[in-house]
Amino acid sequence: MGDDSLKGGTAAEMQAAPQTAGLTTIRNRDPPELRPDVDEIIEPQDSQTELWVEQPNTRGGNDTDVADDTERDLPSAVDVRYAQLVKSVPETARRLFKPSNIQLDTLLYQLHFLHIEQRLFDLRRQGVSAALARNDPFSADNGTMRLALGQSFHHWRGLFRDGTKLRQFAKDTATQVSTEGIVVDMAIDESRLERGGVKGLTLKLTSLGLTGIKQFQRVISARLPFDKIAFVSTMIPGIRVIRTAMADIIPSSPPRDTLPTGGNPMIAVSLVGNVTSQGDRAMDTDLARQIYNVDGSSLTCIGALSDSYDVRGNAAILRELGDLPEDVAVLKEGVEGMSDEGQGMMELMYDVAPGLPKFAFHTAFWGQADFALGILLLAAEGCEVIADDVRYRAEPFFVDGIIAQAVDNVTGLGRAYYSSAGNYGDSGISEAYHPSGINDTISIGGFETVYEFHLFNQTGDIDFSFTLPINRTLTSVLNWDQGYFTVFGGDGAITDMDTFLYDENRTLVEFGISSKLGDPIEIMSYKNLGPSDQFFLRIGKLVSPTPGDPPEKPDPNWIGVVLFGLNSLTRKNEDFFGPATYGHSYAASNTACCAAEYLNTTAFTNKTTEVNGFSSRGVFPIYWHPNGTRLESPEIRESPVVCGPDGANTNFFPPRVSNISDREGDGLPNFFGTSASAPHVAALAALIIDYDPHISPAEIKALLQETAQDMDDPGQPGFQVGFDNRTGYGFVNGTAALEQLAKTQTDRVRVAAAAAAAGGRRLDEGGGECSGYRGRTQLKSSWCWLVCLFQACD
Repeated sequence: MGDDSLKGGTAAEMQAAPQTAGLTTIRNRDPPELRPDVDEIIEPQDSQTELWVEQPNTRGGNDTDVADDTERDLPSAVDVRYAQLVKSVPETARRLFKPSNIQLDTLLYQLHFLHIEQRLFDLRRQGVSAALARNDPFSADNGTMRLALGQSFHHWRGLFRDGTKLRQFAKDTATQVSTEGIVVDMAIDESRLERGGVKGLTLKLTSLGLTGIKQFQRVISARLPFDKIAFVSTMIPGIRVIRTAMADIIPSSPPRDTLPTGGNPMIAVSLVGNVTSQGDRAMDTDLARQIYNVDGSSLTCIGALSDSYDVRGNAAILRELGDLPEDVAVLKEGVEGMSDEGQGMMELMYDVAPGLPKFAFHTAFWGQADFALGILLLAAEGCEVIADDVRYRAEPFFVDGIIAQAVDNVTGLGRAYYSSAGNYGDSGISEAYHPSGINDTISIGGFETVYEFHLFNQTGDIDFSFTLPINRTLTSVLNWDQGYFTVFGGDGAITDMDTFLYDENRTLVEFGISSKLGDPIEIMSYKNLGPSDQFFLRIGKLVSPTPGDPPEKPDPNWIGVVLFGLNSLTRKNEDFFGPATYGHSYAASNTACCAAEYLNTTAFTNKTTEVNGFSSRGVFPIYWHPNGTRLESPEIRESPVVCGPDGANTNFFPPRVSNISDREGDGLPNFFGTSASAPHVAALAALIIDYDPHISPAEIKALLQETAQDMDDPGQPGFQVGFDNRTGYGFVNGTAALEQLAKTQTDRVRVAAAAAAAGGRRLDEGGGECSGYRGRTQLKSSWCWLVCLFQACD
């Protein structure tokens, strides 16, 4: 795998890709009736972006081949360029440190200077004079720039000349980065756009070398060349927010010490294809198929969104083995280096619903706008059920973002949607903001700002202490309850909140310091290189540094923090826990799925099913309507909704990296995490639809909740009866769900027969006319469908 192993394909390349064996198709298109707000989406042709351009020798010949002593004294073109770059560094740092016209995230700020560092390195290799070469603005001796860029910058220095380091950076920061650039999400401020509007902006971005441009509502996702970060961030009117698109695929193979221990492992038995998931037995769907004669064959397809489907080239083998259907429509594929987790999801779903005629796939790894469009495309493909296992770290906590709105859009069209709840356990904070009265001047390089720190409710201190093991990466995501420009425009966040990380000596080592102007979101990433593993997190509100400055901004009412990396992060205070589920998995119409290893389910232990320790807890309050109206009181949703099984066998996923991938010793890898539970539950939904093709997504959700086996929240004292924020309503039961559905249908037939004589009204409730349902492809109620069997519905 080369240095550019993470490169993405262009629209043209993907459209021209040949079909693989079976009926696999490669397509890129927009849904005919599910288009975003813009009239036209421009998909420019991709091009190689040359990042490190060598400056030509403008004098001709070599640098020592000169006509006379006077010319020899002139600086070479390389020296001139090097000196210009060195001189530009502090000025660019000033422009990009909390810029006044845009919200630029800290990681892009650091990447800009990593790019400059690489250009200086290349110029030194071209023969910069010794005197100039000693002037390195990023050296360890330059304390000002060292502080201004944080410790993470110095760890990642040189990543553009080291393919291994570049790939590790992508993994640690959950970014889609290659030598061609990095995938970003940008929010458009139409009031600032130049003539030509959104289309003109898109054309300008294309001319600057941005590729893969997609738009959904006011969000544009694209790949941004590194040498255009500063220009796009400061010189393009109409862009209000720009941040790295951190797509967090839910880990699929947790460390051994996080795995539960339960019943006896079950060697995979082949019921369909080469291997069948043990989750099929855990959910009782093996019996349900036999009793109720369902297998998913009446559905059009199930859609899946993940990193990739078949970049590793195993799909043809799975079709030959019978572990995938012949028809898989790839609407948009991932890129080289990805794991094919979408393929693993399909394997599990096909085991539970082996009659499915087709799957459809769209990568979720090209920014939030592309993810949202992918959801609409899968619905337009005809898929009655859609499942994903991806979260963008910059999805909002306190309002439904664009991906959540896309989910609600397709469920409103009759598509049932299922998401992984996440594998981050209790690693969140959700509490009222408390000003401590403790102010401090933070000096970051040449920039000094005054902050008042938040007083953590759980600790009664401005410090949140934790242990971060050496060589592990922490990412903290902070939200506060002010306006989200990316979602509904307006003023956006009016208060500037930042995050700071200190070592055990209270030395500042990393920070998240993007400006306000846009979203109330601050993200900070840090890799601990040692020698200590003790750290402190602080949250600061920017206050007026000197008298005469503008009035101090108001305190937020509520804050939320999620610390990514629970599997590598152990807090000192074991009782300190909070929600870690947010974003589109928390959408009102979505079914977020927690995870229980199949070995710890009732089917394998004869005990109450136990949730995995890493399965994420809900929930954050919703403070805003997507139209920008603040709710009179926060909405508290139930999430996760139900649990499904994980730890089951597949043929190829996850890729073999350690013996933990094979729990049973049967030579087949085990698929762990809520990434595995969500497709299991989605496939159960397919069986339910196979039995009752007119059942609505809301009815399926209610059915799964009502028939789930109650589970306990291990983080709370006593047994939590009914819903809880760790296990939802409990573990799904396929036989119980279909049994109740069959009984309900029998009861409804009797009611519908009587209703037919009453003009289509529900006699038991005195209302609910069914007129207007005849001939519709998606009925709002299976009850109305039955009424229409007995009378003509207009």
